[in-house]
Amino acid sequence: MKKQAGFVGVLIIIVIQTYPAMGTLVEVSVTTDKPTYSLGEQVVVSITAFNPNDYEVTLLTGIPMATYVMDNVYDWRDGRIFIMLLISEVLPPLETYTWELKHNNLIPPTHAGDPDYYPLELGVHSVVGQVLTEPIIQSEPFEFIVVPEPATAILLALGSLALLRNRCWPVCPMEGVQK
Repeated sequence: MKKQAGFVGVLIIIVIQTYPAMGTLVEVSVTTDKPTYSLGEQVVVSITAFNPNDYEVTLLTGIPMATYVMDNVYDWRDGRIFIMLLISEVLPPLETYTWELKHNNLIPPTHAGDPDYYPLELGVHSVVGQVLTEPIIQSEPFEFIVVPEPATAILLALGSLALLRNRCWPVCPMEGVQK
């Protein structure tokens, strides 16, 4: 009985030494496929793990292996169902592994209960990438902008010009008099 306990203890020590804390061994970054999006346009989020070491690192994780958090509110995993499975990804020295996740920014959602329903409004948004190891390795925030569609921007500009034309300030060009 004591020999079995000793063997288990040695095995645990070997596993701990083989898989040290991942947070210190891998760098995680996040980007989007472009810096500016039109309202309602799909955003592709790329989460990249980089091994800066001169030895390979094994990432032990489940499914999904990576996720993103948008605006500190929306987690890509929310509302999705995943198989409980432990998997690993070997990352050779000075190599990267990238996951691409799509944020379907459709307004309204494609169906009731759509897990992708977090529409991005006009303005600046931030996304943080996470590799779901234990502990979770997180990137720095990456910012991108959502702007009106070109047709909407043109209509807004034309409307502004029409308002200025009818306003006659400080001089009304039609009458030539100061208001």
